[in-house]
Amino acid sequence: MKVLVISSILPIKEISHKKDENDILFVTEDEFKKEYPNVEFKYIFTFPKANKLLSYMSIKWKEYYELSKRKQTTSHGRLIHVIGLYLLPKKDIATKIFNYFNYFLQRRRIRAIISEFKPTVVHAHTVNSEAFLARKIFEEYKIPYIITVRGLSSKYSSEVFKNIKSSESVISLNSSSQKIIKNRFDKESLLIPHGVSDLFFSNRNGKIKNKTLRIITICKFLKRKNIDKVIIELAKFNNEYIFDIYGKGPEYNTLLELITKHRLQNKIFIKGYVNHYEIPNLLSNYDLFVMPSLPETFGRVYLEAMACGLPVIATKNVGIDGFIENEKEGYLVDWDREGSLYSILNKIFENPKILKTNSEYAIQLAEKFKWNKIVKKINNIYRN
Repeated sequence: MKVLVISSILPIKEISHKKDENDILFVTEDEFKKEYPNVEFKYIFTFPKANKLLSYMSIKWKEYYELSKRKQTTSHGRLIHVIGLYLLPKKDIATKIFNYFNYFLQRRRIRAIISEFKPTVVHAHTVNSEAFLARKIFEEYKIPYIITVRGLSSKYSSEVFKNIKSSESVISLNSSSQKIIKNRFDKESLLIPHGVSDLFFSNRNGKIKNKTLRIITICKFLKRKNIDKVIIELAKFNNEYIFDIYGKGPEYNTLLELITKHRLQNKIFIKGYVNHYEIPNLLSNYDLFVMPSLPETFGRVYLEAMACGLPVIATKNVGIDGFIENEKEGYLVDWDREGSLYSILNKIFENPKILKTNSEYAIQLAEKFKWNKIVKKINNIYRN
C-alpha cells in the first residue's frame, strides 16, 4: 500500500510560521509503520503561490516566493514535494476557476509524482484546495481519496461539496465535524482523532501533590487559545496555585503584560517552548491541564495530558468535546455563558479532591486512543 498525503499543515523550515508546525502527520506515519511496516508514504505540501511583486510586501510572501521556485524540500528526514497554488478569498465561482487553473498549471508535476510513486490511495488533510487536487487525481487516475476534515467553514463552496461527496471516505477529528458532514453533506464520516504515545501512559500522577494546585498549558501563543482569559480569571482567586505556560507565539507580550498587570509574577510563569519528547515527564508534575481554545480542530495534547492523569479544561462544542464528558474526565467552558470558566475554576478550588476522580476517568478514556488502536482504524479505511 502506498499513501500520497496532500497537506498544508506540515512543518516546513523555509516558512517562518510553518517551521514549528504540528508534526502530527509524520508522527502518524511513524506509528503506522510500527504496525504495518510495508506501507509507504509520500507528501505533497501546498501553499499560497507568490510572485516577485508579492515578495516585496512581507517576509511571509517572500518566503512563499522563494519556495515557489523549488520543487522539493525536506522535513523530519522526509522528501516533500512542494506545490504553490494561486488562492483567492473563498468566493464560489472564483474558487472553482482558480482550482482548475492551479491543477492545469501543476498537472505535469502531479503526473510525474503519480508515475514515480504509484499511490494506491490519496489522503487530503483539508476539504479545500488539497481535497480538490485529490479529487482531480481520482478523476484522472482512478486512485481513491480520503479526506480528513479541516478548514470546513459554515460557508463552503460548491467545490468543497463535490470534494467531500466524491471522496471514498471522510475522517472527522471531532464529533462536531462528524455531525456537520452527516447533516450538510449526507455522508457518514468516521471519528478518528490523533493517537497517544505509550510514553504518556508511564507518567501518571493522579493526585494533588500538595496544597498548591499546579496548573499547566502547552500551546502555541495564539489569540484563539484563550490563555489570556485563563490569566484574567485566575487573577480573581486568592487560592494557592501555580500556572505554568509552555510554548511560544505572537501573544507572548500580551500574556506577559497581563501577568504583570494583575501582579501574578509569583503565581503565573511563562516557561517557553518545550520539545515534544519532554512533555510526558513534564506533565507528571502537574494536577490540571487547561487550554480552552476556540476554535480547536482536536488538540492531541488534551489526550496526552489525560494519559498522564491530568483532567483537562477545554471548550464546549469543539475539539475534545464529544470525547470527554463535562465534569467527568475534565471540564468544558461555555464561552456563550458569562462566568463559565470562573465557575469551573471555583469548583476545583473549593474541592480540589475532585481532580483525583477526574484523573481516574481521564486515564481510562486516554487508553482508548493509544496509537496502535488509531492506526488500525486508519488502515481499514486505506484498504477498503
